[in-house]
Amino acid sequence: MPPLVTLVEKLPVKAEAAAKPYDREAFRYSPEKARPVVFQQEQRADGSWLSRWDGRVFRSRMGMDVDHNVALREAWDSGASTWPVARLEAFSEDPANLNAITAGLNRSKGDQDGAWPAPLERCAYVEQVAEVKSEYGLSIDPVEQAAMLNVAHACKG
Repeated sequence: MPPLVTLVEKLPVKAEAAAKPYDREAFRYSPEKARPVVFQQEQRADGSWLSRWDGRVFRSRMGMDVDHNVALREAWDSGASTWPVARLEAFSEDPANLNAITAGLNRSKGDQDGAWPAPLERCAYVEQVAEVKSEYGLSIDPVEQAAMLNVAHACKG
């Protein structure tokens, strides 16, 4: 069995959403703090950036956003609503959950979960979602689990 299948299967499955209403401000996400780190980490040797979920290459940061692979609202509904503020802030700025991607793609993805059909690199997308959710003890819902497992079974290695 591929390791990604095992990783997805180990995630806790919950059907209900958070008991508390979503509060984006609770995460204290600071784009001004996170963006420079992400862009520096993801800059390629030729000075460009690759938006890995759609394959677009950018010569400048214009037209790019920093995306939470596990969206903040998705994290909230998957268990983060019970976290203390420090953990919410750490999650929102964790480079393991951030990617520089095409702005329009980020906005079309919105708050979708691991079932989001990344146009390219679907295996890598599902793997990153599963790793982040595993690291933070976040759950998946049954629909998300089925979609992630479908991708995981098709992935090699």
